[in-house]
Amino acid sequence: MQTIAKQVLQVLQYAAGLAEGTPLVAKELLHLGGRAAVDQVLSRLVKRGTLLRAGRDIYVLPVESRFRTHALSTSKMIKGLASQRGETIVLHRAAEPNVLGLTTQLPMKAIYLTSGLNDST
Repeated sequence: MQTIAKQVLQVLQYAAGLAEGTPLVAKELLHLGGRAAVDQVLSRLVKRGTLLRAGRDIYVLPVESRFRTHALSTSKMIKGLASQRGETIVLHRAAEPNVLGLTTQLPMKAIYLTSGLNDST
């Protein structure tokens, strides 16, 4: 039997072959072991810099360039999350003038609207 860390690394190799921005959700890795063990392994991978924590139980692979390792653009993460969940996620209309190039002003906080349920738990 493989250790959970080795199994998660296999999942990371699989995730590396996915489209950029596809999130890894902790709930999808529960077949590898108990919830506490999976959370511990994911936490260690975040500390190592192998994964970035994008939200509660949502992780993404960092983008590596020749200059540094950094997070994905927000729009790519939102597109990946929307395709994974099968939902429609759009930017709130307060940011539309900036997207259209009519202004350089942006709202202080990015707000996204979704067709999914409110999962605030």
